[in-house]
Amino acid sequence: MINLSKSLNVTSISCYNNLEGSLPVFVGFAGLEFLDLSHNRLSGAIDLELDVLVGLRSLNLSLNNFTGSVPTRLGKSKVLKELQLSMNKFHGIILGLLILWVTKLEVLILSSNSLSGEIPQSLSNITGLTRFAANSNKFNGPIPAGITKHLRNLDLSYYSLSGSISSDLLSPLNLQTVDLSNNRLNGSIPTALSPRLVRLRLGSNSLDYVIPTAAIATHQHLTYLDLENNTLTGLISPELGSCQSLELLNLAQNQLSGSLPVELAGIL
Repeated sequence: MINLSKSLNVTSISCYNNLEGSLPVFVGFAGLEFLDLSHNRLSGAIDLELDVLVGLRSLNLSLNNFTGSVPTRLGKSKVLKELQLSMNKFHGIILGLLILWVTKLEVLILSSNSLSGEIPQSLSNITGLTRFAANSNKFNGPIPAGITKHLRNLDLSYYSLSGSISSDLLSPLNLQTVDLSNNRLNGSIPTALSPRLVRLRLGSNSLDYVIPTAAIATHQHLTYLDLENNTLTGLISPELGSCQSLELLNLAQNQLSGSLPVELAGIL
């Protein structure tokens, strides 16, 4: 159990311990801006406990045992920039109401819960959102159109996402890392890649057709490319050896044919 004295004039609380019990009601903490209670054993559902935290900018409740749905009020804060709820036991869908409350959000981490349903299309309307990670949940359905238009980092791995990868998903100029591995995606790999893309993981899907060699070979920043365990066909082009920044290339368990180009000697 956490006991908090009222009317403390603090702006930041951080507490990594083995705390147990439910989340307290933060009455008297209207000036609180940073709250980090990660790495504890807190449990129960979150309802109105954060309702008075109107100035909250960063909330981290990761690595606890919270249950129920993802909280939608979050202190009525209109300035919340970072929300981390990973490695809990949250379930259900991500309500559109949450998106309405967090219009200033820059970082949203929901990884390793039991969230289900489709990923809300409205996430693409948060213009400041640069990092979204919700890997290892139970989401299904397609990847929302436009979800990467403001992002730098996206991780939607280990789901049951289906459908194809839209032609513009990997092309936004600020996009740097994308992980869509271990889903049920099909179709071809888009040929339009962000010039700032550093890491791309598309392994363990059902992607087919050929490797978009021309787009990859001229890329100046790509260092990690994982396309393993798909149904890609065709030859491995020597042009891939022109990707000077590439440090890891994984093409295992596909249906590629022909010989291994000597131009790849510097990568493999």
